Amino acid sequence: MNNKPKHRGPAGLAVVALFALLTGNPALATTTGPSPAPQVYYTDIVSGPNNGGENNKGIYLSIFGKNFGSSGLGTSARVYINDVEVDNYRYLGASKGRTDIQQITVQIGAVGNPTPGLALPIKVVVNGLPSNTDQMFTVNPGRILFVDNASGVDAQAEIGNIAKPFRFVQTPALYTGGAWPKVQPGDFIVMRGHGAALPWTDVGFENYFMRFRDKSGSAPTGAAGTGPISIMGYPGEDVYLRRTIAKGMTGRCISGINGQALQGMGQWGGGQTPESRCRGGCLGCGVRQCRRSRRHQCRCRGTRRCCPAHHGCGCHTRFRCCRCR
Repeated sequence: MNNKPKHRGPAGLAVVALFALLTGNPALATTTGPSPAPQVYYTDIVSGPNNGGENNKGIYLSIFGKNFGSSGLGTSARVYINDVEVDNYRYLGASKGRTDIQQITVQIGAVGNPTPGLALPIKVVVNGLPSNTDQMFTVNPGRILFVDNASGVDAQAEIGNIAKPFRFVQTPALYTGGAWPKVQPGDFIVMRGHGAALPWTDVGFENYFMRFRDKSGSAPTGAAGTGPISIMGYPGEDVYLRRTIAKGMTGRCISGINGQALQGMGQWGGGQTPESRCRGGCLGCGVRQCRRSRRHQCRCRGTRRCCPAHHGCGCHTRFRCCRCR
């Protein structure tokens, strides 16, 4: 006698469901299909350092997609770069830009110390099921500059030291004070966030919060001094740029040079800020990392229209810079 369970095709499942209805036994009607594999749609950055910064474990990376699960970050849900697992995990949940898209945020760590400048595949594995691997990350030299509007002191700040952050991202003088004068291609400015209780209201160059001005990043080649200049929010913290109450901030929140009109100037700057939002103004135009998706536009509530997605970053769905509020 063959006691092996038989495969239940669609017709067999229908019979079981009908029998469950007739007998009043709902347990018989419970059928579970295979879980869908995770899907990786995009990331917030395409390159960054695998050392320096917090605990010398490199930059933070956010991955966006679906079927990441609702729990088990670092256990049933894991992230790999070139088949090497990242160092530590920071967030799993809905993205702030689009609640229908999930987000995983990690700190990459050494990831096997690969050769800098090579595009490496990103993979998310959930309950043993691997994702697509067509999204890439390039390990590239760079420094991490932390900025904190609660505890930062420019005169005591140390690049790469999360315990000694800068106070200002940028000052009206542009070349004096804050993190901006120290920034080089490949570097990241990481802003600490204290939410609406302590919003960022500083005024930088030309009455913006920050302008990408007189500096440009470049394509990440693996050599020191290459790569985008990026600004991002610290994982899990709400970086709130509040233009509406900032004295003298008559410009928008963050702006870059229009890279289509002025080729070669400011094109490789980027605002990768899944944890940040800007109230009372949009981002400026011409940031190259925000020109890679040409599908969306956004509007600011009560203010003017944002730039198109291929010019600027406001409400952007691929490289989400500040959200317009």
